[in-house]
Parts: sequence; C-alpha cells; structure tokens
Amino acid sequence: GTIVVTRIAEQLVEEVTEIPYGTSYKYTPLLKDGKQLLLSAGTSGKIVNTYRETLVDGEVTARELVSTVRQSEPVNQVMLVGSSSAGPISPMAAPAGVTIGADGVPSSYKRVITNARATAYTSKKGAVTYSGLPAMVGHVGVNKDEIPLGSLLYITSPDNSVVYGFAIAADIGYGTVADIVDLDVYLDSVLECKYFGGRKMNIY
Repeated sequence: GTIVVTRIAEQLVEEVTEIPYGTSYKYTPLLKDGKQLLLSAGTSGKIVNTYRETLVDGEVTARELVSTVRQSEPVNQVMLVGSSSAGPISPMAAPAGVTIGADGVPSSYKRVITNARATAYTSKKGAVTYSGLPAMVGHVGVNKDEIPLGSLLYITSPDNSVVYGFAIAADIGYGTVADIVDLDVYLDSVLECKYFGGRKMNIY
C-alpha cells in the first residue's frame, strides 16, 4: 500500500487595519468668512487582528480570529474656518451682572484703553504664566505697570469684528515689558497668532 504523509501545522498571522480619521472645524473671526486653513494634521488609528491559521501541506484550510486590539485611535485633522459670527475667542464666562451691549461695550467697567497695541502669543502645553496661572486662552499678557496682574478684562477690536472676550491679566512678556505693545493675547496655535498679527484692540 501507499503511505500518504499529511503535514498539518498552525501559525499566527497579524493583520493591521487602518481606522480613517475625520475632520473637526474650529471657527474663528481671524480669517475671512469661509476661508479654511489646516490647523493640525490628522492621523489614522490602527486595529491589529490576530488570526490562527491551520495549514495542511502548506495550504491554509482554516482561519480563526483569535484577538482584536485597537493599537491606536484616530486623531481628527482640524481645519480653521473663518466666521464673523464665531463669537468670542476666549471661553471665559461673563462675571455676574455684566452684560455686553449691542455696541460691544460691557455694561460696567472701571476704565477703557482704546486702540491699545496688541499682539498674540502661544506656548507648549503645560506652560505657566508669570502669575502662576496656566498659559491658556483667556489668560493674557499685559504691561503690569499699566494693567495690574489679576485684573479682569474684556477685549474687543474697536469695530467688534474680532472679539477676544473676557480675560485675566495673567502674564507679562518682552513686548509688554519693553512698552512695545499694551497687550499680548494668548491663542492656541502659531497659525492663529499669525492671523491675529499686530492690531488695535479696546481693553475694558
């Protein structure tokens, strides 16, 4: 008789599948209405599927899914979109009893610096301002001889086309110390700082 030798083996096989990223939108008054710029690139996520394959004489005859591991999550790309109705840049809420009129002026304030020279800055995550508060949108740099640190401010362009909103005087910087500018507003990205540029703002 004939002896037939059948070779049976098992192997583990990994397959990587990409999870596509989506798009998030950040609206800003710093760009013309409808203009879009890439603020941060997206990255795909990864799923690793592990299969157990049975081979008979080198041919796969069975395949079984053993495990599925989400190795990394996708991160959306972020587009900066120009919008004149985007609202204030700062997320800080109005203090109790203060409202903003149709003319863009707070209902109560101590004094106003009109046409103040303003620039913008940003920093790495985790940075701390001169006052010890975190560097973030809503905490701004000032000339502390002109505006005491800790002061509550409301910042808007004279025509109200760019509203920074409520903020705390938390930082100082080269420009404010050297009296080159009166105000350095914090923004989340270099791109937004570029489009803020140097402009006149009213500080209440």
